Amino acid sequence: MPSLRRTPTSFPYTLWGCVVALILSVVLGVTPVSAHSELESISPATITLTFNEEVSSPRIVVRGSDKAMVAGTTRGNSEKVIFTTTRALRNGAFTVNWRVRSADGHFISGTSRFAVKQVP
Repeated sequence: MPSLRRTPTSFPYTLWGCVVALILSVVLGVTPVSAHSELESISPATITLTFNEEVSSPRIVVRGSDKAMVAGTTRGNSEKVIFTTTRALRNGAFTVNWRVRSADGHFISGTSRFAVKQVP
C-alpha cells in the first residue's frame, strides 16, 4: 500500500519571493521612461534651444508682445537649435514657439517666454 506522505509545497517560497520583489520595487522606486526628446534649456540672449538628444527639422517662430513675428533664421540639427534674428531685439516680452523632430521620429513642440530690457 502506498504511503500518503505529504511533501512540502512551494507556496511559502513563492510568497516570500513576492514579498521581496514588492519591497525592492518600493525601496528602489520605478523610474518613468520617455522615448521623446526633452527641452533642457533655452537661452534668450541667442535664442538657443538645447535638447537632451539630437533633433532635426527645427522650426522656431519668435513673436513680440504686439504679436508681430521677429525676422530671423533657424539652424541646427543636433542637440542645439539656434534662432538668429536679423535685427537686435527691442525692449519687451517675446514668445518662442518651437517644433522639432525627435530622434524617434515624432514631432515635439513647446512655447517659452522671455523679456528683453536694455540696461541704460
